[in-house]
Amino acid sequence: MSIPLTFFEHVPVAEVVVDGKHRTRFLVDTGAGVTVVSEPLLGTLGHSPEGPPHVGQRMSGQSLSAKLYRVDSLALGRTVRAPATVCGYPLAAFVGADSPIQGILGMPFFDCGALTLDYGGSTLEFEETPPEDAGRTCVPLEVVRNGPEVDLFVALRLPNGRRVRVEVDSGSDQLILHSRFMPELGVSVGGEGVRRVEGSDETGHRYARFFARLPGKVALADATEVGQSDPAVMFQEIIYDGLIGREFLAQGPVTFDLQRDRLLVGPRPSTG
Repeated sequence: MSIPLTFFEHVPVAEVVVDGKHRTRFLVDTGAGVTVVSEPLLGTLGHSPEGPPHVGQRMSGQSLSAKLYRVDSLALGRTVRAPATVCGYPLAAFVGADSPIQGILGMPFFDCGALTLDYGGSTLEFEETPPEDAGRTCVPLEVVRNGPEVDLFVALRLPNGRRVRVEVDSGSDQLILHSRFMPELGVSVGGEGVRRVEGSDETGHRYARFFARLPGKVALADATEVGQSDPAVMFQEIIYDGLIGREFLAQGPVTFDLQRDRLLVGPRPSTG
């Protein structure tokens, strides 16, 4: 069953029903690690925190603490999780106080099957039966489970041949790499075409980011035909080697098969 997507900036958004009665909008974020529901909504629905809070990390390293809740159900199309453990968090700092978005669907929601994102068709599909891979590019997908968190990683090959481990993050836009790779990739602070931006993120964390166009091809290490030539890159000190986001994932339908630990890229086989 295909579910239509809209977009909040570059992040996919789908309709979700909470507790069988509250219809709202959630970001679909493969890099979120946990599923999040706004604390005001949880209060309105009469839910209280259960147990100690969950502490996670953002890509820049700072810790975020969120209370754990158990909702009666979360439904995306015909897929229902009942009950479902979620993190409560005030989302207004990320999506705006007047936004209709009241949650984030993370990978725990999809952990028993395969999620397909099709940016070109603006659709999402979830299957609990692993999909066919005929005619599609297939590479290993590293699925890391830690308590309530589920995170996804793939191997990427940089233009200089280095193999790196990157998170797959539909919540990001362009390619992000750790700033330690800048010298070996020929990108220098203050160099021609390199833009430096300093500021604070939504949590108040200070950062320095460097934006550049990276000559050469960045590709999946186990399927180098899938990649980007001369991609725009943001360099920053982060806890991972890097992240791939919308610009990489939007090249064709991409399926995250969490049952078989694989990433499928390319058009799905015709069923007609």
